[in-house]
Amino acid sequence: MNEIMNFSFTHVGWQIGLPILLMFADILSGYYAAFRNKSISSSKMRDGIGKKIAEILYILIGFAFDMAFGVHYISTFISIYITYMEATSLIENMEKIGVKLPDDVKHKIIKNNKENTKDIKNTKNQDK
Repeated sequence: MNEIMNFSFTHVGWQIGLPILLMFADILSGYYAAFRNKSISSSKMRDGIGKKIAEILYILIGFAFDMAFGVHYISTFISIYITYMEATSLIENMEKIGVKLPDDVKHKIIKNNKENTKDIKNTKNQDK
């Protein structure tokens, strides 16, 4: 039991496991929300699963960079970012299902995610 309690997010198992666990929760909640709203689309599911596979590849690439360059923060950053994205998506799906979060918590999480997305899009547009 003590071994389980001694894990931290820097442990490889958690860095891979937590994002994947949230991905599965996001897929299940998204499917249920679509089922409940009668809007199931195989192309949306296929695109979503493709994105999840890409996210897993990003995590693995992060570990490869860590090993290649002898650093230990690239995979951690990628795992934390993907965990945050998946948690935000899960919250949005839960809202569609009807499970409400307190408004102040929901707005802080979703607002931060939308602002980060806008910053990324603005950076991409400036690069063109």
